[in-house]
Amino acid sequence: MGTFTGLLPCADCSGIDTKLTVNADGTFVMESVYKGKGDGKPFVEKGKWTPSEDLAFIEFNYDNKGNSFYYALIDRNTLEKLDNQAKPIATTSGLNYCLIKKE
Repeated sequence: MGTFTGLLPCADCSGIDTKLTVNADGTFVMESVYKGKGDGKPFVEKGKWTPSEDLAFIEFNYDNKGNSFYYALIDRNTLEKLDNQAKPIATTSGLNYCLIKKE
């Protein structure tokens, strides 16, 4: 539980400033600001989270969309974004897909 922040890669902007708050009641709030694109206001999404059976990753389900995204808990203070099949994202460019616990 806690708030995790970081700058995630973006295909058509200079990065996505991300704040993911994971609550003890099984809910989450994600705020994303697309740097260099749009009005600079956060795009806010909410939903519920559940750990995988083997605790290898956390599945985040959006309330209003019916789709999911995934993060692996690397340690108590780091979440790493996974692909749509909950697998590590392969990168050779040194891109950072991690969010660091803020609180």
